[in-house]
Order: sequence, then structure tokens, then C-alpha cells
Amino acid sequence: MVLGSQSAAVAIQLFEGEWVDLPVGQGGAIYLLAHAGSGTARISTAVRSLAFDLFANSSSIVRFDATLIPNVGGVVSHFAADREVGGFSSIELWQKMAVIIRHREFLADTPLKDTLALYTPRWKGVTAATNNLFPCTLPIPFTPDMHPDQLTDPMIGEIADAIAASPFGTIVISGGDPVFFRIFEECRRRKPALRIMLLWHSSYMQMGEQHDWRLMMPWIAAAEAGHLARFGVVKPGLDKFLRARGIDSAFIQNVVPFNREPARTIVHDAVGLWHSGSTGYRKPLLPSLLALADIAGMHLRCAGIGELGRNVIDELRIPVASFSAKPIAHGSVMSEMRLTDLTLYVTLSECMPMVPLESIAQGTPCLIGPSTELFTEDPLLFEKLIVKDPSNPVAIRRAILEARDDLDRLRLRSADYLESLNARGRETLLAFLQ
Repeated sequence: MVLGSQSAAVAIQLFEGEWVDLPVGQGGAIYLLAHAGSGTARISTAVRSLAFDLFANSSSIVRFDATLIPNVGGVVSHFAADREVGGFSSIELWQKMAVIIRHREFLADTPLKDTLALYTPRWKGVTAATNNLFPCTLPIPFTPDMHPDQLTDPMIGEIADAIAASPFGTIVISGGDPVFFRIFEECRRRKPALRIMLLWHSSYMQMGEQHDWRLMMPWIAAAEAGHLARFGVVKPGLDKFLRARGIDSAFIQNVVPFNREPARTIVHDAVGLWHSGSTGYRKPLLPSLLALADIAGMHLRCAGIGELGRNVIDELRIPVASFSAKPIAHGSVMSEMRLTDLTLYVTLSECMPMVPLESIAQGTPCLIGPSTELFTEDPLLFEKLIVKDPSNPVAIRRAILEARDDLDRLRLRSADYLESLNARGRETLLAFLQ
């Protein structure tokens, strides 16, 4: 430890259980040495108590000014205030930032290197979309167990401190939760030069819901006031609506990791139905289950469809290969998709849904509803994989049977289509960040 001031510098080595009083006045600073032999330390003042882990594989120095705000100069140590509630830990916050910044050092010099994306892990689709688009991401809160509305003002201030102290010049807020607007305002106060953008994941139909409209209006006001650098959307056409209001807006194509393999030829005689917990009017469940009722030899793999789904399956006597009333882990969904011939995602309202893209990446074509722009450029996929009436079990059943009879072609064309979408995604993302 080095105590610095305008007139003197003193080095002090402390061992376990030892402590020392340091008179750090205005303009003074404390320098802490992080290295492979360092342990955990704490700094306490009359107003704050900060705990941190100084272990590091390579040596570095972290400077704290008299207010105990870290000046990290591009390297954040394992530093944190001792504040932990539910899904939020200040120590973990600064540790996560340290890992992210170290990862950043290995990235190519593109706008992505200067960009940190924030997201809420409770929203599974937004989580997948954000992590697929951006190499540097920070979950807020850290786990899906904590709702973002549970974050307190001190927690939000800590998050804003960590963001402001980081080397990132651009912040993308992925999703529009009220807590993110509070973080947005706190970041602007701490670091006015920070370039903050929004990535909005909602669709036109959801804008008719009071909940989504109330979420969106503060962001529109911030954009119109010039406080939000850019308004990104994943629903094609919504960017035109925003530009008509004088808002700088751009469309970003969602992407998924995809290493193309030889198309599968195995037939599993199974379809998948994967929900993240939202099965309301926008994602009707019953028509797809009714469509399966009379298809001989077809098994169902499903998750997130609730006890109602379980009761309907039992009543219709649909053969089940795997079932979970609650949503399952993302990796488990990907594994399950590979054991099916077709994914059913026939919904009434979507922006740019992740489930169809993820399904194709696992070698499984996906039936969808007519509310997305997916497949519109490919005549075969448009004809075979889009169910024009998502409320009609007969139409869904017909589409399942036709797709099952044409699986080889659909697998190949779907893979081609996903490759083109991923290329477009990279282009639109870089254009958004410019």
C-alpha cells in the first residue's frame, strides 16, 4: 500500500489481521498493489466501507482518491463496496467488470471493443440476443432470480460508478426496464461524455399494451432531448417510425452462433415447443397442441408451457418424449432442439425472435407465425414454414405434415438463410455503433 499526497509518499506492507490509520486529505490518494500474492483488504472511512480482493495473475496498481472512488486507468481491480442483497453483490459487480475489461483487451479494434452492453438475465430472449451481438456484456441484476425493480438507489449508484470508471466509451442498454433508465441518468451525471444507446426488443403489438408503452415513452423523450445517442430496434420498420419523430434510429438484425455442419438426415419423429414463460395472447399455446393431437407417431418435447399445457397434453394423449412445466436452461433447450425434427413457434406477435434462429442453428427447421419478417426473402421457407393463421390448429397440423415430408430441403435452405442473416447482423450492428 502506498499513501500519496502532494508532499510525501509512504509505502506500507500489511499482513493478515493488521490495520493502519491513514490521514488522507484533499488531493491525497491510496495506491494498492494487486499481484499473485495479494489477499483481501478493506478500506473504511466515516461514510464508506470498501472490501476488495487484490489477487491478480499479473501485477497492477489501483489508485483511490480521498473519496475512495477508484481511478483505474483501463484496469479495474477486484474492488467493491461491501453491499450484497439477493441477486446483487457489489464485490461481484467489480469482479465482473474486471473480467470484462480483461476480455476487451483481446478484441480487435472495432466499435465493439469500445462498447459495453447491459441486459437483464430474467428476460431469456433479450439475454440470448444481447450476448450473441456483443462481446462485452454486463447482466443487471446478475441472475434471473432477482427482478430488476428490486435494485435500490445505492446499488444503481454502484453500477453507475463501475461503468463510469471503466474504459468503455459506448454503453448499449439492451431492453427498456425502468431500472435501466435510472442507470442511464446516473451514468450521464457521472460521465457526461459517455455515449449511451438503447436497443429496444419490443414489437408493434406490444406497443398497444400500456406496460410497454409506459416503458418506451421515457426513452423516446430522452432521444428527442438528445440525451440518448441512438435508438436501436430489432423489429424491421420500427426504426422508420422513430425517424419520422426525428429520432436517430437503426435496425439491428439478431444473430446466433452458427458453425455449419453437414445437414442431419436422422428423423426423430418429434417436434419441440419451447416457451420462456410468456404464453399469453401473443404466444398462443393451445392451437399447436391441438394440431399435434392426431399425428400418428409424433412425439413432443417441450418446456415452459405450464401446468395448463400439461393438462392439455394429458387430455389429448399426446406422446411426450420430454416435458417441463417451467422454462429450462438455455443450453438444455439447444440440446433438446437437436433431438427434434421441427420446432413449433407459431405466434401472433414477434420482433425478431431468437427461438427460430436458434433452432435452425441446431439443424432443426422452425414453423413460425406471420408477424415476423423471417423467411420473406426465401420462397420455399416462406411457403413451408410460415403458418398464416396461428390460431388455426388445422393449418398448423398441415404445415407440420408438409414440413416433415420435406425435411432435407428445409434443413439445407434454413442453414443458408441463417448464414445470410448472421452476415446482415454483423453489418447492421457495426452501422448502429458508428
